[in-house]
Amino acid sequence: MKRLLWLCPCGWLRSVAESRDLEILSGDIALLTRSSIAATVLASALLFLGPWSSQARAVVIYDPDGAFRLTGPTPNDNYFFDIQGNYGVGMATPIAPNYLLSVKHLNVPSNNVVTFLSSSPNAGQYSVVQVIDHADSDLRLIKIDQPLAMWADPYFGNGEVGKDVILTGRGTQVGDPVFLSGELRGWEWGTFDGVRSWGENTITAKTTVNVAGTNTPALRWTFDPIAGANQGQLTERDSGGGVFFEEDGRWYLAGINAAVEAPFKKSSGGEDIWAALFNVRNFFPASGPRINQTRGSYGYATQISAVEDWLRSIIVDGDLTGSGSVGIPDFDYFSQVYQSGQYDWRADLNNDGVVDLEDWHILVHDIAGTFFGDVNFDGQVDDFDIQQILASGKFMAGDTGATWADGDMNLDGRVDMDDILLILDSWGSTASLDSLMTMAAIPEPATAGPMMLGAGMLLARRRNR
Repeated sequence: MKRLLWLCPCGWLRSVAESRDLEILSGDIALLTRSSIAATVLASALLFLGPWSSQARAVVIYDPDGAFRLTGPTPNDNYFFDIQGNYGVGMATPIAPNYLLSVKHLNVPSNNVVTFLSSSPNAGQYSVVQVIDHADSDLRLIKIDQPLAMWADPYFGNGEVGKDVILTGRGTQVGDPVFLSGELRGWEWGTFDGVRSWGENTITAKTTVNVAGTNTPALRWTFDPIAGANQGQLTERDSGGGVFFEEDGRWYLAGINAAVEAPFKKSSGGEDIWAALFNVRNFFPASGPRINQTRGSYGYATQISAVEDWLRSIIVDGDLTGSGSVGIPDFDYFSQVYQSGQYDWRADLNNDGVVDLEDWHILVHDIAGTFFGDVNFDGQVDDFDIQQILASGKFMAGDTGATWADGDMNLDGRVDMDDILLILDSWGSTASLDSLMTMAAIPEPATAGPMMLGAGMLLARRRNR
């Protein structure tokens, strides 16, 4: 039986029993890096300790000559710092224009703010308008008052184990070295300074960790003595930092920092040592027998793929631009995603793993409640829509990058007879066939023919009904 501790900013300590092989200290996290810069990543006042695990604090980087923090630009043009905002003493990562993920054990008030770096496309401060805590994990979904310019793709697959990851946080500096029997074993957590830092590691297992009163689904890694690899571990106040990996050339958010294994003791009745250890053998956990394994301390992140259904139920509503409603800008955004061949989980409305025309039909008909051809978005397909299509000058003009408002209904960037056929199928009762024939005579000869042909096809269809 292990103990899970968490320490609130007010300083009171609580212990929670958990029957696991390890104790996990759930709180803020720290990463250790190869350099003279101590690894601090999370600026938060809350420290959560897990069943012999502590809430994440700062990122410490392993180096046999002295651990350090990586505080400079992250890989991928500083993407991993720019994508995240400061949230209380921790961090939060956006996964949609108006939604971010963090952890609830930070106990950030619901009326707080999220602040992004000046270098970020999201630069500035955003007010929190709603927080939604997951009932069975440590995750918190945060809704803000304005849409963001950039957000991360959450990972919903099953391939986390074995992935090399980037860890981020705002925890502590690197403290004094920790020795056991004269042998260097790791480094204590130093002074908290709120400086962002990052490191690298590899996901080795999926497990659960007792955090915030829940058995949180978690991804686990080990702080191994691998020099020159930016091998990182969390420390105090790294909580809420994102854990990212790359797959098929695309970066995904796989987890949110939740806990780290700590504290340790040199004897069963010895002092607690809050540290990132690369070899825990012969140390004692906060409670329990001596550790007989030769391994590094464990770090944990809340597993995002385990809450996919919960996230989709809240966020996947067709509002792709974060405006608060569904309209033509969302149609245009969907068109961009579809034409680019990229995957956006929010546009995969039937959750089949691809963004295709089936999702397009769901967005237009089921969510927006309109029809193909309603280019002015007034809820009906009539003469006014035809006038708008003709006025755009893109009908039968080739690949012009046409949008919904121009009459592109099948997302190919053109307005042609394929679109007209879709529009004819939706032609409303408020518009007469005569008016359509009249409209067809308005454009130049190059466009009049196809319009007349379309009107004739509609007339033929109606006569056959």
